[in-house]
Amino acid sequence: MSTEPIVGEIAPVLLPPLLQTFVFRSGWGEGADRGALRAAKKANMGTEGIVPKGYLKKVGMEEEGAALNLMESEHSGFKTKDMINIKGSDAVILIMRWDSKNQKHQDGVGRGTQQCANYIYESDYSVNEPLLKVLSPHRETLTAGLFGSRSSPELLVLFVFDNDVERFVGQEEYHRAVCNMLRRRYKNNVKDMETFCCENVMVGGPTEETLPGIELGVERFFDKVFETLKDE
Repeated sequence: MSTEPIVGEIAPVLLPPLLQTFVFRSGWGEGADRGALRAAKKANMGTEGIVPKGYLKKVGMEEEGAALNLMESEHSGFKTKDMINIKGSDAVILIMRWDSKNQKHQDGVGRGTQQCANYIYESDYSVNEPLLKVLSPHRETLTAGLFGSRSSPELLVLFVFDNDVERFVGQEEYHRAVCNMLRRRYKNNVKDMETFCCENVMVGGPTEETLPGIELGVERFFDKVFETLKDE
C-alpha cells in the first residue's frame, strides 16, 4: 500500500522526540520575544504565549498571533502577561545586554527583562540591583544560570556584549548552553514515560527599539539551535 500523501493533502511533519518535547512561548514583544517564536514555528515546534489585551490588533499581527497560538490576557499591562507566561513555563531563557568595558549590565537593558529575572528568582516583579550583580557572565560559558527559589522555572541568561548582535548569533558557547539545557530537560522528562509531558520554554529579551537587529538576531540564533537538535 502506497504511503505517498494524496494530492492536496498536507504531509505530516515528523519531529525528533527531543524537539517534540518543547513548546516555546513569549509575550510577543517587538524584539527577542518574536524572534524566538518565529524560529520555533519554522522548526514546526509548538508555540504559545499570553499577550496584553488588545496588543495583537494594535500592532497589526492578529493573523500571525493566531498562527502562533497567542492569547490575550484580561489586562492591557505587560506585567500581567509576563507573570502568566513565567508561571506557565518550566524554563526561561532571558537575553540581557552587557557592557564589557565597565563589567555591568548596559544602561537600558530593559526593565521588563530585569523584572522577569527577579520575579523568577524572588517572586517579586521589580528591578532588583543586587540580583543583577549575580546575573553576570560566567568566565567560561559566558552565561548565567539560576534556579528560582520558590519552585520557579529554571533560568538561563545569555548576554549580548556591547550591543554586538552578530557576535551573539554566532556565540558557540550559547548554542551549547541552550542545547545542553534542552537535552538535559528532555532526558529528565522521559525517565518515566507515564508522567511524560511537554515542557514550556519562555524566551524574553531586549526590544528592537532598545537593541536594533535583535529580533532577527534571536531568530537566527534559535535557527542554529534547532538545526543542531533536529537529528536527536
